[in-house]
Amino acid sequence: MVEIFWVPYHRGHHVPHHMVEGGQRYNGNPIYICRATVKGELCVGKFYPRREIAKIPYGGEEHVFHSCEILVCREAEKLAWVPMSGGKTPYGAITGGHTKHGKTLFVGRVNVRHEVIPGKIYPDHHRIYICNEGKEQNYYHYEALAIKQVVPRRRYHHH
Repeated sequence: MVEIFWVPYHRGHHVPHHMVEGGQRYNGNPIYICRATVKGELCVGKFYPRREIAKIPYGGEEHVFHSCEILVCREAEKLAWVPMSGGKTPYGAITGGHTKHGKTLFVGRVNVRHEVIPGKIYPDHHRIYICNEGKEQNYYHYEALAIKQVVPRRRYHHH
């Protein structure tokens, strides 16, 4: 069983150990996965440890937080990024939050120009939402974070 936690973080405190890397900035610095509540919606966004801020996509805008929850996993090698699209998520997808109506949001990421940016997969909208260039953007194609599945090897018979 893979243990995954959302650990509370407040600016000025130590960042937790074993943060899950969700992407990279153009300069190669890691971007981590976080979440915070905006207007009743618990949304996935990106966390910059050096700047001690979280950026959360919601309502077409980028919302900056100094407190958030950071995704932590001691066994990150047991997690996988799975190419998906149209709001779909793989078996074992990591839950990231919920809408104000109680619909589940999932953890995903998108490759945008020279960056890989984590955000929220919103199945009902068939999209992932991320923060980029100071605003919320959405994409149809993305990668979803999931627990790696141990798939038994199939034997193929040649006729």
